[in-house]
Amino acid sequence: MIWITLAATTLILLLGAVNLLAFKLLYKKLSRETKALTEEIAHIRTDIRALKTPLAGVGKKLVNVEKRFQSVIESTRELSEIAQSEPAESAYQTARELLKRGAKLEEVIRTCGLTRAEVELLRQIRQGSEADDEQHYTSYDQFASQERARSNNLRRNLRTRS
Repeated sequence: MIWITLAATTLILLLGAVNLLAFKLLYKKLSRETKALTEEIAHIRTDIRALKTPLAGVGKKLVNVEKRFQSVIESTRELSEIAQSEPAESAYQTARELLKRGAKLEEVIRTCGLTRAEVELLRQIRQGSEADDEQHYTSYDQFASQERARSNNLRRNLRTRS
């Protein structure tokens, strides 16, 4: 009977040793996988940090562009209201204001309904002596009225010929 007890104890110890070896192998495998996953997480965090910095700059730039865009919309809205609420001669006033703010010729032409020649003349006057602006504008208003009438006559003549 002692032999049976001794054999059973040896078998239990042998099974314990096999289990211990299996756990040790499993532990090594899990340790390698954990290390690999930890390294991968570190790489992902580095990639995320690298992406965050440029994106933060883009976000700030986008906010600035949006602010400038809203400012342009407000200015355009104000100038359109002025142009619509005042008589035709105010188109020259509006055009002068747009040019003063640095608007492009096409924008002034579209907003004020003036001809290219009128807007170019306004721009040339604006670029002239700042001290004589009021005198130029007064004489220009007379000239512009004549030019506008001449331009309208030319348009009518072209329409009747067509």
